[in-house]
Amino acid sequence: LFIILLCSQTASAVHNTSVDDSWDPAITLRWFAPFFSGGGYSSEAISYVTELQNVIDISIVQHGDMYSDSFVRGMPPKLRVV
Repeated sequence: LFIILLCSQTASAVHNTSVDDSWDPAITLRWFAPFFSGGGYSSEAISYVTELQNVIDISIVQHGDMYSDSFVRGMPPKLRVV
């Protein structure tokens, strides 16, 4: 759903000379991923959420792989808050 909304917004922005920077999607996203497990999927999910939190209301849920305490302790403090 988010991808469809983003694509439609991007497509309309391409056809307009003035872009409406006040676009505010009225959606909330809850993302289930192995955020605190370490590894490639974890890093990718964290990267996406870090950027998406500036655009939409988003929350995360640890899902999939086991929680890795050592991975979380090694994360930068600002990412632990995301």
